Amino acid sequence: MTFYVGSSVTLASVRGLATRRVTGAVSPGDFTKLARGAAFAYTWVEPAQRSIQHWRASELLLISKPLPIQSIMALTYSTMVPLGSPAIDFSLPGTDGNIYSLNSFKNKKVLVVIFMCNHCPYVKAVLQRLIDLQQEFSGKDVQLIGINPNDPVRYPDDSMDNMKKIVAEKNIPFPYLCDERQETARAYGAVCTPDIYVYGEKQTLLYRGRIDNNWEHPEKVTKRDLKEVIDHILSGKEIPGEQIPSMGCSIKWKE
Repeated sequence: MTFYVGSSVTLASVRGLATRRVTGAVSPGDFTKLARGAAFAYTWVEPAQRSIQHWRASELLLISKPLPIQSIMALTYSTMVPLGSPAIDFSLPGTDGNIYSLNSFKNKKVLVVIFMCNHCPYVKAVLQRLIDLQQEFSGKDVQLIGINPNDPVRYPDDSMDNMKKIVAEKNIPFPYLCDERQETARAYGAVCTPDIYVYGEKQTLLYRGRIDNNWEHPEKVTKRDLKEVIDHILSGKEIPGEQIPSMGCSIKWKE
Protein backbone atom coordinates (compact mmCIF):
# COMPACT_ATOMS: atom_id res chain seq x y z
CA MET A 1 0.00 0.00 0.00
CA THR A 2 1.51 3.35 -1.06
CA PHE A 3 0.33 6.76 0.03
CA TYR A 4 1.40 10.06 -1.50
CA VAL A 5 1.81 13.26 0.41
CA GLY A 6 -1.29 15.33 -0.11
CA SER A 7 -3.64 12.46 -0.89
CA SER A 8 -6.95 12.40 0.91
CA VAL A 9 -6.39 9.52 3.29
CA THR A 10 -8.29 8.91 6.51
CA LEU A 11 -7.76 6.62 9.46
CA ALA A 12 -10.32 4.28 7.95
CA SER A 13 -8.04 3.80 4.96
CA VAL A 14 -5.41 2.15 7.10
CA ARG A 15 -7.62 0.27 9.51
CA GLY A 16 -5.80 -2.56 11.20
CA LEU A 17 -2.35 -1.07 10.75
CA ALA A 18 -0.33 0.44 13.57
CA THR A 19 -0.40 4.22 13.19
CA ARG A 20 0.64 7.30 15.07
CA ARG A 21 -0.61 10.83 14.55
CA VAL A 22 1.51 13.95 14.30
CA THR A 23 -0.18 17.35 14.11
CA GLY A 24 0.94 20.89 13.48
CA ALA A 25 3.91 22.17 11.52
CA VAL A 26 6.62 19.64 10.76
CA SER A 27 10.01 20.72 9.42
CA PRO A 28 11.40 18.78 6.44
CA GLY A 29 14.19 17.40 8.61
CA ASP A 30 11.82 16.16 11.29
CA PHE A 31 9.51 14.74 8.64
CA THR A 32 12.37 12.78 7.13
CA LYS A 33 13.18 11.29 10.52
CA LEU A 34 9.54 10.40 11.12
CA ALA A 35 9.04 8.88 7.68
CA ARG A 36 12.22 6.87 7.41
CA GLY A 37 11.38 3.17 7.33
CA ALA A 38 7.65 3.79 7.30
CA ALA A 39 4.94 4.24 4.76
CA PHE A 40 2.78 7.24 5.41
CA ALA A 41 -0.32 9.20 4.58
CA TYR A 42 -0.37 12.96 4.78
CA THR A 43 -3.56 15.03 4.68
CA TRP A 44 -3.50 18.79 4.32
CA VAL A 45 -5.58 21.42 6.04
CA GLU A 46 -6.22 24.87 4.62
CA PRO A 47 -2.73 26.36 4.48
CA ALA A 48 -2.49 29.17 7.00
CA GLN A 49 1.21 28.96 6.23
CA ARG A 50 2.33 28.48 2.63
CA SER A 51 6.06 28.51 3.31
CA ILE A 52 7.93 25.63 1.72
CA GLN A 53 10.07 25.51 4.85
CA HIS A 54 7.32 23.79 6.83
CA TRP A 55 4.57 21.35 6.02
CA ARG A 56 1.32 21.71 7.94
CA ALA A 57 -0.83 18.63 8.27
CA SER A 58 -4.14 17.72 9.82
CA GLU A 59 -2.78 14.25 10.26
CA LEU A 60 0.35 12.32 9.44
CA LEU A 61 -0.07 8.59 9.63
CA LEU A 62 3.05 6.48 9.95
CA ILE A 63 2.49 2.87 9.03
CA SER A 64 4.72 -0.06 9.87
CA LYS A 65 5.76 -0.86 6.33
CA PRO A 66 9.04 0.06 4.58
CA LEU A 67 8.90 2.80 1.97
CA PRO A 68 11.92 4.37 0.24
CA ILE A 69 12.43 7.91 1.44
CA GLN A 70 12.77 9.08 -2.18
CA SER A 71 9.12 8.13 -2.70
CA ILE A 72 8.01 11.07 -0.57
CA MET A 73 5.98 13.56 -2.59
CA ALA A 74 6.30 16.84 -0.69
CA LEU A 75 3.23 19.01 -1.21
CA THR A 76 4.36 22.50 -2.16
CA TYR A 77 2.48 25.68 -3.04
CA SER A 78 3.41 28.12 -5.80
CA THR A 79 5.46 31.09 -4.57
CA MET A 80 3.18 33.51 -6.44
CA VAL A 81 5.74 35.72 -8.19
CA PRO A 82 4.66 39.36 -8.76
CA LEU A 83 2.04 40.04 -11.42
CA GLY A 84 3.37 42.12 -14.28
CA SER A 85 6.69 40.28 -14.31
CA PRO A 86 8.00 39.75 -17.86
CA ALA A 87 8.22 36.25 -19.28
CA ILE A 88 11.80 34.98 -19.20
CA ASP A 89 13.41 33.68 -22.35
CA PHE A 90 14.59 30.08 -22.64
CA SER A 91 15.98 27.67 -25.17
CA LEU A 92 14.76 24.15 -24.48
CA PRO A 93 14.35 20.94 -26.47
CA GLY A 94 10.90 19.50 -26.99
CA THR A 95 9.81 15.89 -27.31
CA ASP A 96 9.25 16.56 -31.01
CA GLY A 97 12.96 17.26 -31.56
CA ASN A 98 12.54 21.03 -31.96
CA ILE A 99 14.18 23.73 -29.85
CA TYR A 100 11.73 26.23 -28.41
CA SER A 101 12.23 29.74 -27.06
CA LEU A 102 9.93 32.51 -25.91
CA ASN A 103 10.14 33.88 -29.45
CA SER A 104 8.47 30.68 -30.69
CA PHE A 105 5.22 31.96 -29.16
CA LYS A 106 5.56 35.71 -29.78
CA ASN A 107 2.32 35.93 -31.78
CA LYS A 108 0.10 34.28 -29.18
CA LYS A 109 -2.46 36.33 -27.28
CA VAL A 110 -2.17 34.00 -24.30
CA LEU A 111 0.83 31.90 -23.29
CA VAL A 112 0.42 29.40 -20.46
CA VAL A 113 3.71 28.09 -19.08
CA ILE A 114 3.25 24.93 -17.02
CA PHE A 115 6.08 23.41 -15.03
CA MET A 116 5.11 19.74 -14.93
CA CYS A 117 6.55 16.25 -15.03
CA ASN A 118 5.62 12.63 -15.70
CA HIS A 119 5.49 10.98 -12.30
CA CYS A 120 3.86 13.51 -9.95
CA PRO A 121 0.36 12.39 -8.90
CA TYR A 122 -0.88 15.99 -8.99
CA VAL A 123 0.18 16.38 -12.62
CA LYS A 124 -1.31 13.01 -13.50
CA ALA A 125 -4.60 14.09 -11.95
CA VAL A 126 -4.88 17.27 -14.03
CA LEU A 127 -3.08 16.37 -17.25
CA GLN A 128 -6.24 15.50 -19.16
CA ARG A 129 -7.74 18.82 -18.08
CA LEU A 130 -4.75 20.65 -19.56
CA ILE A 131 -5.03 18.65 -22.77
CA ASP A 132 -8.75 19.46 -22.98
CA LEU A 133 -8.05 23.14 -22.28
CA GLN A 134 -5.61 23.44 -25.17
CA GLN A 135 -8.11 21.77 -27.47
CA GLU A 136 -10.90 23.99 -26.18
CA PHE A 137 -8.96 27.10 -27.22
CA SER A 138 -7.75 25.68 -30.53
CA GLY A 139 -7.54 28.40 -33.17
CA LYS A 140 -7.83 31.22 -30.61
CA ASP A 141 -4.13 32.18 -30.25
CA VAL A 142 -3.84 30.43 -26.90
CA GLN A 143 -0.75 28.30 -26.38
CA LEU A 144 0.04 25.98 -23.50
CA ILE A 145 3.59 24.69 -23.06
CA GLY A 146 4.80 22.11 -20.56
CA ILE A 147 8.30 22.29 -19.08
CA ASN A 148 9.75 19.36 -17.14
CA PRO A 149 12.46 20.56 -14.69
CA ASN A 150 12.88 17.38 -12.66
CA ASP A 151 16.22 15.62 -12.23
CA PRO A 152 15.99 12.53 -14.50
CA VAL A 153 18.97 10.88 -12.81
CA ARG A 154 17.23 10.53 -9.47
CA TYR A 155 13.78 10.31 -11.08
CA PRO A 156 14.18 8.31 -14.33
CA ASP A 157 10.41 8.43 -14.93
CA ASP A 158 11.02 12.06 -15.89
CA SER A 159 13.62 11.36 -18.59
CA MET A 160 13.20 12.72 -22.10
CA ASP A 161 12.46 9.20 -23.38
CA ASN A 162 9.62 8.86 -20.90
CA MET A 163 8.40 12.37 -21.75
CA LYS A 164 8.10 11.22 -25.37
CA LYS A 165 6.12 8.18 -24.26
CA ILE A 166 3.68 10.32 -22.26
CA VAL A 167 3.16 12.66 -25.21
CA ALA A 168 2.41 9.70 -27.48
CA GLU A 169 0.19 7.86 -24.98
CA LYS A 170 -1.84 10.91 -23.96
CA ASN A 171 -1.71 12.65 -27.34
CA ILE A 172 -0.58 15.88 -25.67
CA PRO A 173 -1.37 18.70 -28.12
CA PHE A 174 1.12 21.26 -26.79
CA PRO A 175 4.94 21.36 -26.70
CA TYR A 176 6.52 19.45 -23.81
CA LEU A 177 10.03 20.72 -23.10
CA CYS A 178 12.91 19.43 -21.01
CA ASP A 179 14.65 21.83 -18.62
CA GLU A 180 17.60 19.52 -17.95
CA ARG A 181 19.77 22.21 -16.34
CA GLN A 182 16.80 23.46 -14.28
CA GLU A 183 17.82 27.04 -15.14
CA THR A 184 14.42 27.94 -16.58
CA ALA A 185 12.51 26.68 -13.55
CA ARG A 186 14.77 28.67 -11.23
CA ALA A 187 14.49 31.80 -13.38
CA TYR A 188 10.69 31.63 -13.25
CA GLY A 189 10.63 30.91 -9.52
CA ALA A 190 8.85 27.59 -10.04
CA VAL A 191 8.77 25.28 -7.03
CA CYS A 192 6.11 22.65 -7.71
CA THR A 193 4.51 20.52 -10.41
CA PRO A 194 2.22 21.78 -11.70
CA ASP A 195 3.26 25.43 -11.36
CA ILE A 196 1.34 27.64 -13.78
CA TYR A 197 2.12 31.06 -15.26
CA VAL A 198 -0.18 32.89 -17.70
CA TYR A 199 1.12 35.70 -19.91
CA GLY A 200 -0.83 38.09 -22.12
CA GLU A 201 -0.05 39.46 -25.56
CA LYS A 202 2.84 41.60 -24.21
CA GLN A 203 4.22 38.50 -22.43
CA THR A 204 3.78 39.97 -18.96
CA LEU A 205 2.44 37.86 -16.12
CA LEU A 206 -1.31 38.19 -15.63
CA TYR A 207 -2.05 35.07 -13.61
CA ARG A 208 -0.26 32.46 -11.54
CA GLY A 209 -2.33 29.94 -9.69
CA ARG A 210 -4.43 26.82 -9.72
CA ILE A 211 -6.25 25.19 -12.61
CA ASP A 212 -9.54 24.79 -10.79
CA ASN A 213 -10.98 24.22 -7.33
CA ASN A 214 -10.67 20.44 -7.13
CA TRP A 215 -7.43 18.90 -8.41
CA GLU A 216 -8.34 15.42 -7.20
CA HIS A 217 -11.94 14.99 -8.38
CA PRO A 218 -12.70 16.61 -11.76
CA GLU A 219 -16.37 15.77 -11.45
CA LYS A 220 -16.56 18.01 -8.37
CA VAL A 221 -15.00 21.08 -10.00
CA THR A 222 -17.24 24.15 -9.66
CA LYS A 223 -14.75 26.86 -10.62
CA ARG A 224 -12.33 26.66 -13.57
CA ASP A 225 -9.91 29.41 -12.59
CA LEU A 226 -7.44 28.95 -15.45
CA LYS A 227 -10.10 28.84 -18.16
CA GLU A 228 -11.82 31.92 -16.74
CA VAL A 229 -8.54 33.83 -16.79
CA ILE A 230 -7.91 32.91 -20.43
CA ASP A 231 -11.45 33.96 -21.35
CA HIS A 232 -10.93 37.34 -19.68
CA ILE A 233 -7.60 37.95 -21.42
CA LEU A 234 -9.06 37.11 -24.84
CA SER A 235 -11.99 39.44 -24.27
CA GLY A 236 -9.78 42.27 -22.97
CA LYS A 237 -11.34 42.24 -19.52
CA GLU A 238 -9.59 42.70 -16.21
CA ILE A 239 -8.90 39.46 -14.38
CA PRO A 240 -11.12 39.44 -11.28
CA GLY A 241 -10.85 37.86 -7.87
CA GLU A 242 -8.22 36.26 -5.71
CA GLN A 243 -5.52 34.19 -7.37
CA ILE A 244 -5.10 30.95 -5.43
CA PRO A 245 -1.71 29.22 -5.59
CA SER A 246 -1.20 26.07 -7.57
CA MET A 247 -0.01 23.11 -5.55
CA GLY A 248 1.79 19.90 -6.30
CA CYS A 249 4.91 17.87 -5.74
CA SER A 250 8.09 19.81 -5.10
CA ILE A 251 10.41 20.12 -8.07
CA LYS A 252 13.13 17.49 -7.83
CA TRP A 253 16.27 19.60 -7.85
CA LYS A 254 19.65 18.16 -8.67
CA GLU A 255 21.86 17.44 -5.68
